[in-house]
Amino acid sequence: MAAGNQAHRRASLTGRGWILKRAFAAGAAADTNIAITGIKVVDLLVSVFELQPPTAGSGDAIVADRTAITSITSDGNIQVAGQATTGNQLDVWYFTRA
Repeated sequence: MAAGNQAHRRASLTGRGWILKRAFAAGAAADTNIAITGIKVVDLLVSVFELQPPTAGSGDAIVADRTAITSITSDGNIQVAGQATTGNQLDVWYFTRA
C-alpha cells in the first residue's frame, strides 16, 4: 500500500471503532515469527521500531524504523523481512477493532 494511502487509511480509522494498541517484543532472526499477543491479520500496523541498547564500542543506542519490512503473518505473529532483530526490542503500534 502506498505511504499516502496508508496514512489516509490510519486517519480514517480514528473514532470509527478502531483502537490504537502498543506492544513490545523481543527481536528474532530475520523472517521468523515474533509473538504479539492480541494482534490479528486484519489489524493495521502503524509503526515498528527496533530498539538497540547502547553498545560498548559506540556507546550509542540505535532506533531503526522497521515498519516497511514488517507484516502480520498470522493471528498473534509478525515478521520482519530480511532483517535480524535478535537481541533487540521491537516497539509495535497497531490499530485493532474495538
